[in-house]
Amino acid sequence: MLLTLALIGTCMVIADGVLTPALSVFSAVSGLELVVSNHHHQYIEVPVACIILVLLFYLQHYGTHRIGSFFAPIVITWLLCISAIGLYNIIYWNPHIYKALSPYYMYKFMKKTRTAAWKSLGGILLCITGSEAMFADLGHFSQLSIKIAFSFLVYPSLILAYMGQAAYLSKHHWSGSYYQIGFYESVPAKLRWPVLGIAILAAVVGSQAVITGTFSIIKQCSALGFFPRVKIIHTSSKVCGQIYIPEINWILMLLCLAVTISFRDTKHISNASGLAVLTVMLVTTCLTSLVIILCWNLSALWAICFIIFFGFIEVLYFSASLIKFLEGAWVPVALSSIFLIIMYIWHYGTLKKYEFDFHNKVSINWLLSLGPNLGIVRVRGIGLIHTELVSGIPAIFCHFVTNLPAFHEVLVLFCIKHVPVPHVRPEERYLMGRIGPKGYRVYRCIARYGYRDVLMEDVEFENDLVCSIAEFIRSHSGDCSKSSDENLENEENMSVIGTSSADARGIEIWQDEEKSSEIDSITDAREVWTKRVGFTIPESDTSSRIELEELVEAREAGMTFILGHSFVKAKQGSSLIKRMVIDMGYDFLRRNSTSATYALNLPRASTLELDRFPFVAAITMSALSQLTEDIVCDMSIAALFSDFGGKINCLDFHRTADLLVTSCDDDSVRFYDIASSKLLKTTYHKKHGADRICFTHHPSAVICSSNHSLDSDEEMLRYLSMYDNRCLRYFKGHRGRVVSLCMSPVNDGFMSGSLDHSVRMWDLRVNVCQGILHLRGRPTVAYDQQGLVFAVAMEGGAIKLFDSRSYDKGPFDTFLVGGDTAEVCDIKFSNDGKSMLLTTTNNHVYLLDAYHGEKKCGFSMDSSGNVTIEATFTPDGQYVLSGSGDGKIHAWNIGDEPNKVGCWDSYIGVPMCLKWAPRRAMFAAASSVLSFWIPSEESKPPVEPLPET
Repeated sequence: MLLTLALIGTCMVIADGVLTPALSVFSAVSGLELVVSNHHHQYIEVPVACIILVLLFYLQHYGTHRIGSFFAPIVITWLLCISAIGLYNIIYWNPHIYKALSPYYMYKFMKKTRTAAWKSLGGILLCITGSEAMFADLGHFSQLSIKIAFSFLVYPSLILAYMGQAAYLSKHHWSGSYYQIGFYESVPAKLRWPVLGIAILAAVVGSQAVITGTFSIIKQCSALGFFPRVKIIHTSSKVCGQIYIPEINWILMLLCLAVTISFRDTKHISNASGLAVLTVMLVTTCLTSLVIILCWNLSALWAICFIIFFGFIEVLYFSASLIKFLEGAWVPVALSSIFLIIMYIWHYGTLKKYEFDFHNKVSINWLLSLGPNLGIVRVRGIGLIHTELVSGIPAIFCHFVTNLPAFHEVLVLFCIKHVPVPHVRPEERYLMGRIGPKGYRVYRCIARYGYRDVLMEDVEFENDLVCSIAEFIRSHSGDCSKSSDENLENEENMSVIGTSSADARGIEIWQDEEKSSEIDSITDAREVWTKRVGFTIPESDTSSRIELEELVEAREAGMTFILGHSFVKAKQGSSLIKRMVIDMGYDFLRRNSTSATYALNLPRASTLELDRFPFVAAITMSALSQLTEDIVCDMSIAALFSDFGGKINCLDFHRTADLLVTSCDDDSVRFYDIASSKLLKTTYHKKHGADRICFTHHPSAVICSSNHSLDSDEEMLRYLSMYDNRCLRYFKGHRGRVVSLCMSPVNDGFMSGSLDHSVRMWDLRVNVCQGILHLRGRPTVAYDQQGLVFAVAMEGGAIKLFDSRSYDKGPFDTFLVGGDTAEVCDIKFSNDGKSMLLTTTNNHVYLLDAYHGEKKCGFSMDSSGNVTIEATFTPDGQYVLSGSGDGKIHAWNIGDEPNKVGCWDSYIGVPMCLKWAPRRAMFAAASSVLSFWIPSEESKPPVEPLPET
């Protein structure tokens, strides 16, 4: 609600940037009616106003500082002119008009005319519009200068001018022809031509302030992600607030011309401008009341008094402007609605794209598993990968590693973040961190900019970035003694490093192109003419010399900026509105907005852009277009793996890769490629065994629980890298066997439920328990597909739902499965989050409404001793499959009228483990044998290309 209110005010400011130039110029030009023949002025006003508007917007590219150099002389001349004319009219026509300053006459006027007085407020409002343009951008003037100018020059001049017009009207109120141009009527005839010229110049200058304010507010919206990227040109090397945006400039010009030509009179344009200004005032008053409480730390009583007093006055004027909606006031509403839709579409699409990048980021452990060379050839140079993520490895880097034969020796994951403050101090500009051990030469840099800060030029930026890395290396020279595990735990610890000009604490960059044989810094002398880059560091700092030498050599080789572009598409089954917003609206804005290279001021010559990086910012249901009943009924065994030395305890599919992992009583963990039905790798864990297992987000890392050789007081969970058969981390805390394990679909968190009657929350990055829930009975856990909610099954058939972000506050809902007191041994959410699938220890399967807990249907399977079974959803959530104690696999359609659609002999005994692949038309069933099931060739559905990962 607060965001919507702020965006409405912002859009009205942009609309005012269209209306104010049109109104100011047309009002000034309307004086031609008195200085030109009555038969000609109506043919002159509109063309002259359009010519002046075109010239005004054309001059914008020269910069505000050039046009602004005429600001003071023109404004001072105009203010002195209108005050002198006002003083003349007061003395000549009615010296007693000064009494009108008393509020008594205002009260008397309101009391006498009532409704007519209220309606006139819409016109009276125009007396103050225009003066607010001084506040359009404080980047040009200080607050003190505006206060002094307004109090001692602007306000007295306006009072004298309006009192002079009132004095003139008090003696000429019997005529009606001059009400349209009352100001020029009050000007002496001999002065009308000079006053007309000064008025036009003043209108141009006043319009300039509003246009610049529009540029500034669009720049701030773009920095905060609420407006498409635009090319921002800074027209002044001294004042950062003086900017020029070509696209917006020409759009404003076209809209101004359209308004001027359409209305051709000041009445309708004035009504439109009045409503825009009043809306901005109302929004500002509402937001200022929050500033009083949150920023000024004053009592809420002050805020209430403020909003009641000023809000009451503004509502009166606002309501008076609304009655003129059909007389021109609809224009700002239409313009602001268009800009609001653009802002909403861009913000929504950008947010979804960021969420996809965040959910698909790669854990740091994947990088560690590649080794110092990252599995590719490292060449000299600095590779700067731009990413929106501030933690983890962006998925685009995985694409580089798997598709490029070589990469740079020094790798920097670079992120620009615009924070909601005007400026970030130079000494707090960079957040620097190291990813992995020192030998990897991988760094993370977060550059923080305020919404009014200026991005540095490429050369200055490169020098500052390299100096900041060098300063980070120097200040963390003692970290080399830390183990890789400690580096892994501290990956998110960032250090604040200032720019080279603000934080030169012994680190200084220098460059030359001379032939030299001396060693002035840590670089080796070279008997060639070349560009040399070096650092001057304290003599006492020797521990980081090798790392700095490599940084210097990489800088000499050059820096490459790497940008990856993702494409956002609405997922299948989305509503028509969402498809229009994403596939049409956002895609159109993305293709027509400024590229990131220009938006970030990156040098084009050293920038590598990947325009077809195939990411979709909406997780698709599966790679198949549709599952039908015929396809499900025609499933058959495609592959069998029978070389297990015991029963299979658990199996899991990776969410985005065609991989399956199993854990077995023979202490083995096995990796399979399900696309080719091949066993990829087998590892044995004799010390701890392998019980429950699940994939992390990385395709070569899993979480596994122990099933024997436990410590006397603690059960262990292990974070395993299957790439090099290494245990990355132990998680201790449970005092009983882990019976349920679930990975969060959105971050590095996971949950475990144990027979010690506890559920623990963990984070892959640290081995300390993040939270604990103490429950009754055998706790079984599961996340929903968005990771926002998790469910915990308890004793007596109770299902508790928790908010994953605030689970410490207790469950927000509890469901009871009536009539069945058996413990729940498995929970699954459907992909759409609407249903939950429960399997109990007595082999009953229940389908529940995930929102209300209502039992939709239930199925009873044959029992077989102490063996439990597992049930699974298909990816579309339309079918349920379950094993049975009689060695069969059953399938049901769970639509409006649930019905059984299939039953097969499993050929492997009792299928204790059963799961459908997230991205394939297949499922896996396991007992002591693993089987892959796929539809027959005749019934296979058409396959869509799987997105690369």
